[in-house]
Amino acid sequence: MKKEKIKLGLVVGRFQPLHGGHRYLIKTAIAENDNIVVCIGSAQKADPLSLEERHKRLSKFLKDIDLTNKILKTITMEDTPSDEVWLSQLNKKAGVVKHNENTFYTAETLSEEYLNMMKNTNFNIKTIERSLFQYRDPSGKAHNFFCATQIREVHKKLNLGNI
Repeated sequence: MKKEKIKLGLVVGRFQPLHGGHRYLIKTAIAENDNIVVCIGSAQKADPLSLEERHKRLSKFLKDIDLTNKILKTITMEDTPSDEVWLSQLNKKAGVVKHNENTFYTAETLSEEYLNMMKNTNFNIKTIERSLFQYRDPSGKAHNFFCATQIREVHKKLNLGNI
């Protein structure tokens, strides 16, 4: 008996902090797949948010959106000495299997080497173009950003502390 292909979407991010770009990637993966895995990368790094705070914010967001008929798993990944080891561990934790249709969602432009490694580990790659999202800092000032790095830079510059 032939196994039915399951469409698995994988979104990886540091979520330092969770922002509009992350939300868009996750919602796109949910809309296009049967099962979703969201991975918090660089789990051992706490700058500026701890792993627990990132999980808390991600869980709240996932609770607030429609996950009808989706099997969702959230995993964490620590950095490793090599991309090959990291991808192997990611496949195991995410439950990636060859007979599924596995899609890795990213807003990053991945190197040719990294793209080839992903393809060799049973992933299709879907790059979503970055778009501006609005972020209000703790003082209430609105900023238009493309990534979380910009949020962290504003907090450092203004000595605003944690996000």
